[in-house]
Amino acid sequence: MTIKDFKACNWDILGKVLRFSEIDDETGIKLPEEKIMSKIETGCYKVRVMSAGSKVSGVNAAPGLKVGDITMVSQITGSEVNVEGEDDYRSFHSAYCVAILKKRYPNTADITPLRDRVLLEPILKEAITEDGIKLPEDMYFGDSRLMEVGYGRILALGSEVDKEEFKLGDIVYYERDAFCEIETLDKGTLKLVFNDRIHYKRV
Repeated sequence: MTIKDFKACNWDILGKVLRFSEIDDETGIKLPEEKIMSKIETGCYKVRVMSAGSKVSGVNAAPGLKVGDITMVSQITGSEVNVEGEDDYRSFHSAYCVAILKKRYPNTADITPLRDRVLLEPILKEAITEDGIKLPEDMYFGDSRLMEVGYGRILALGSEVDKEEFKLGDIVYYERDAFCEIETLDKGTLKLVFNDRIHYKRV
């Protein structure tokens, strides 16, 4: 049986997990070493949508997601789809889709956050205190795993994010570990964060 012998139902999606590759899908050219993406971005998987259920574009699902798109999935759910001679076909609930990508190895502009997700660029906290004292690196690096919050600049907003409360360029503080990471060619590692995990912002 092939993947064409299966169809997703309701809120689910059938997709192929895109594993690490040194070859750019669009150009067929081997990526330079400094541009190769991590094998699996922290907390997320890239998946190419092969079939989408009838309710995928509805509330609490993935509006705008369609067959052929590449999506970031926060976790792989459901079960493996038994396709002869092929691995990595899986079913998962579309609520776990956090972004749509225009291409497998994206630039920032190729990423569209879904629903209530926000795309953030981690930034460094001030390395020097008001008294002129230089802080050790582990005290000021913005996404330190030892701190209660991360620190980042908003690059893109999902369709359900309150545009009166947040806007592009805002510097916000978000809950530690409440994100997926995504590698980009132009800005390195970015983070996809739930809107309600952003606790305060700089004004």
